[in-house]
Amino acid sequence: MNERTFVLKAICDKVVADPAYKAHDIDGKPGDETFCNLAVKSICRAVGYLEFEPLKLANDIIAFVKASPKWNVASGVEAHFNALAGELGLAVHEEQPHGHVAVVYPAEVLGTSGKWKSPM
Repeated sequence: MNERTFVLKAICDKVVADPAYKAHDIDGKPGDETFCNLAVKSICRAVGYLEFEPLKLANDIIAFVKASPKWNVASGVEAHFNALAGELGLAVHEEQPHGHVAVVYPAEVLGTSGKWKSPM
């Protein structure tokens, strides 16, 4: 594991463990709210990527990366390989009214994600 991979992994671990990013109720209505967009922005900020700062929702982040020449579409395998090399990558799922975003975690594949229906 190179230094960038070690740093990315440590940042991801810290953010995932933070209770502020766990699904919880903030509006008193049935169902918990999720904070994937805030978690992704926090991880990106920690590695020095600040272009998501003005964006609010997951679908805003998705629209940004789709339109940006700085981001490339990659398969899950390619994104995982890049994460293992310490590169920042996102898994995205556009949906209405809210999509979902996640940073590709640099670690061994352990199973299949229920949300993404792909290796995680």
